[in-house]
Amino acid sequence: MPGFIAEQLRQVREPLQWCLRLGERAAPRQLEATLRRALLGPALEDWEPPDWLFPHQIDAAKRIAGSMQIFGGALLCDAVGLGKTYVGLAAATRYTAVVVLSPGVLVPQWKRVGQSVGVPITVQSHESLSRRKPIPPSDLIIVDEAHRFRNTSTARYDTLARGSRQAHVLLLTATPVVNKPQDLLGLVRLFAPDHAFGLFGVRSLEQALHQPNRASVITGLAPAIIARSPDTAGVGSSKIPNAIDQIPLAPPPLRQELLDEVLTSIDHLEFPSFQSGNVSELLRMHIHHRLSSSASACIECLRRHRTYLERAIAGAKRGEPLSRRESRRLFGLIDEDQLALDFIADPATPLSVATLDGEQRRVCDIIALLEGSNSNPKAARLRELLIGRRAARGAGAVKTIVFCSAVATAHSLAATLKWHRTAVVTGRGARIASGAVSTETALALFAPFARKAPPPSTSMQVDVLIATDLVSEGLNLQDANAVVHFDLPWNPLRLQQRIGRIARLGSLHEDVDVWWFVPPPELERRLRLRDRIKAKVAYQRELGVAVTSAVGTAKILGKSLEARERHGASIQSTRHTHCFAVVHAPNAAVFALRWTIGPHSIPDLLAITGSPPEPVTDFVEVCELLNRLLEARPAPTLPAAELQRALAQIVRVRLSHATLGPMNPANRRLVRAVLHRAAKAGTARRVSELDTLDAMLDELTHGVRLGAERELDTVLRHRNARVMLRDWLGRWGTSRAETPIVTLEAAIFGNGTGSCRKA
Repeated sequence: MPGFIAEQLRQVREPLQWCLRLGERAAPRQLEATLRRALLGPALEDWEPPDWLFPHQIDAAKRIAGSMQIFGGALLCDAVGLGKTYVGLAAATRYTAVVVLSPGVLVPQWKRVGQSVGVPITVQSHESLSRRKPIPPSDLIIVDEAHRFRNTSTARYDTLARGSRQAHVLLLTATPVVNKPQDLLGLVRLFAPDHAFGLFGVRSLEQALHQPNRASVITGLAPAIIARSPDTAGVGSSKIPNAIDQIPLAPPPLRQELLDEVLTSIDHLEFPSFQSGNVSELLRMHIHHRLSSSASACIECLRRHRTYLERAIAGAKRGEPLSRRESRRLFGLIDEDQLALDFIADPATPLSVATLDGEQRRVCDIIALLEGSNSNPKAARLRELLIGRRAARGAGAVKTIVFCSAVATAHSLAATLKWHRTAVVTGRGARIASGAVSTETALALFAPFARKAPPPSTSMQVDVLIATDLVSEGLNLQDANAVVHFDLPWNPLRLQQRIGRIARLGSLHEDVDVWWFVPPPELERRLRLRDRIKAKVAYQRELGVAVTSAVGTAKILGKSLEARERHGASIQSTRHTHCFAVVHAPNAAVFALRWTIGPHSIPDLLAITGSPPEPVTDFVEVCELLNRLLEARPAPTLPAAELQRALAQIVRVRLSHATLGPMNPANRRLVRAVLHRAAKAGTARRVSELDTLDAMLDELTHGVRLGAERELDTVLRHRNARVMLRDWLGRWGTSRAETPIVTLEAAIFGNGTGSCRKA
């Protein structure tokens, strides 16, 4: 009895001893469902989503709802074609005022789908946010193609961040990582305070930008992310067609002798307006990229360069440098998702008229060479490919989307095909053989089934759609059974988005063909497109992308989150809780924890291994360890005290991370500013202002969204700050949840002996 009393007193002094007590011994397989369920994070299991969802969408909707209840937001990053739109609309049924933010071209589609399922929504375009149009009052904001908001310095991002206020934010994108880890963290900050994921090992979202271990970052953010491939979502080829890769083709855009001459001339360009060698090489690379598309695209690009030089020469004669705006117009870049170029003219360096004049002559000579070309082997090869497809399957039985990077290329290809059963859709509009039409008309003529339009007459049928990446996002074009990458983009994001227009739910086909055109060797050596895409694929696989693409390979599965989905249990699994097992295996343990925050709870899986024991931070390794422990023979020994102490220490640190508040410099700077203002208000005995500042300080120390930080920074600089501070508190103030509580639901330990194989 004295020993029992002493143990109870020890546990009272250390509350975690109660929360993390092991419970009863059980067979390893009895714990499996509890452990696997903990992999998948929160879910609103009692909610019944609308019956118009597919089973895999119901699972996503429940998990999205659970995440938004706890974090105020979520990322649905399922692969292209799994129906994220419908999951988003299902989530919207739980809210009163819903605003959908989508690319302008997708606004009609969102309105149509919302009406078809009876979910009232207000749809606003991304482009309107760039013009600073305010977001209507809402309690849920759904952001479609959310990767467009990864850059925190844009007007579009700032308008959304400031306009979200207390609304929940649901981000939909198959490609949350475009170029770098910062892309994903920028999205999360739209709804989460800096320390929101402290319980899961991410002490600070801003500090995570500089953390070398990317796997630990994605593991920490995983409770708010769903990223499933068709395989892990349980959607096989019976619902989404297989993408059949064809051998990459490398025809040159010009006859070989002319191509060599043009490339030599481009190599001699000097870009005298720009002192930075890096900028000059990026500009040269852009010209090479346009040339790899077509002579027409390169001519259009060089004509803009010529116009720029004409203005630069006129300015040099007046002794005036060109503005930054004129510099950015140099090549007319319109796609921020592609190669990121920053044009910075150096006004401190006088521009020589003679030097600029020489550059202009070189540009004009290249234009003359290209205009004299009368052959296009690359376009001719595309024409052969399309004729071969029609001959093999019959006219009308094949529909092909041809994606290119330049408007000029799209129109030159249509001319090569003589506009026969061909439509062109670009950012400048749409056209068929008879003339200009609306974008929706062109898409409906090409894909009447997917666009829910009546079949066109024989004379109006379209079998080939030539498009820029305007139509690579979100649109349903499942009538088609082939995609041709006539031009490679700078980023695999585009490759996967393009394929997703036809390899998606509702397709008419079991298989779809994917054709690849790659730059010929002379251009590839200069562009290194394959290497660039390969490097970005490596980032994307580790950081939240369910499926991506590389040159010649249409489907490459993600790693970390894919492992979580593949080995996690479904929401409906029967679970045994408050149990443990010990097995013949190396010194390691896997724990199913449950964090409780007010009325909400979050299942979490934590794995530790090594001596001394350290957390396993990669989901791939976590899942491998879990499977090995579950397959090992039971052992009669007790769990190692070292592993239990390591668990308690990790939990203690994470609880402190969650309760100590944000660490980002912006939040700390605002806290100091509010304290300084409070000191002045106290001296002046402004009691009402002190109350406001006290409540504001409480908000900041508990953590606020990035938009709240930005808006408060603006308010504090305003002359009428006293009144505006109360308004800020009304817009951004929230009720605070209770301190997190942790419980241990299940644990499986290796006893430090034997292997993890079954007997």
